[in-house]
Amino acid sequence: MRLRALVKRMLVHSPIPYSERTDALVRLSLLKSWIARYKPHPYFGSRAGLFSFVAGTGLATVPITFLEFGVFKGASIHAWTTLNTANESEFIGFDSFEGLPEAWVNVGKTFPPGAFSTRGSSPVLGDQRVRFVKGWFRQTLPPFLSHFSTEKPLVVHCDADLYSSTLFVLCKLDAVMKPGTVVMFDDFTSMLHDFRAWEDYTRAFGREYEVLGAAGHMYYEHVAMRITQ
Repeated sequence: MRLRALVKRMLVHSPIPYSERTDALVRLSLLKSWIARYKPHPYFGSRAGLFSFVAGTGLATVPITFLEFGVFKGASIHAWTTLNTANESEFIGFDSFEGLPEAWVNVGKTFPPGAFSTRGSSPVLGDQRVRFVKGWFRQTLPPFLSHFSTEKPLVVHCDADLYSSTLFVLCKLDAVMKPGTVVMFDDFTSMLHDFRAWEDYTRAFGREYEVLGAAGHMYYEHVAMRITQ
C-alpha cells in the first residue's frame, strides 16, 4: 500500500507535463485487445470499399435513414446517396460548418479550433433526399430528436473527430439506435476521441455489437458496426 501511495504521489507531483499525444500513443495498445475480441474482417484498403460492402449487406435498395455527424464537404454522405437507390431514403447531415469547436489532438497531428471550416457553407449535392441541420450538435440534436422517428433501417456515420462531440451524439441517439442499427466511424483509431467515445458509450449503456468490417491504409481508421443489443 505504501508503494502504491508513493507511486500515485510521484505521478501527481511529477514535473513532466501531461501530453495528449503521448496518452493517445499509449492507448493504441488497447486496439490489440479490441481487434482480438471483435475480429474486424473483411478489411478494405479504402473507405469506399467499406461503404460499398456495408451497403451490400441489405442497405443498397431499401429505404434507409442515414444520419451523419460531421459533414465537412459532404464526401461520405454523397457516397452513400450513390450506394443507396431508394427514393424514400433520407440523408441528414449535422454540422456547424464552422470547423472544430476545440482542438483535436491525435498521434500524428493537432488540428486547431476552426479546422475543417467551410465558412458556414453546406455542400450542394443535387439530391433531394439530402438535407443538412446546421449548428452545434448540443443545440440542434435535442430538438431534432424530439420529433424524430423512423421505421427504416438506421445508419449513423460518426465523423465529428472529437470525443466530446461523438460521445454526446451517441448518448443522445441511444433511444433510437435499435438492434440492427449500423454505426460507422471515420477515425476510429483516434484513441482519445472516437475509440474512447464508443467504448465509454457502449459500456455505460450496456450496448453490444458486431463488427461488419474495417478499412484504412495503415490500420483500423474506418470501422462499421451493427448494434445487436
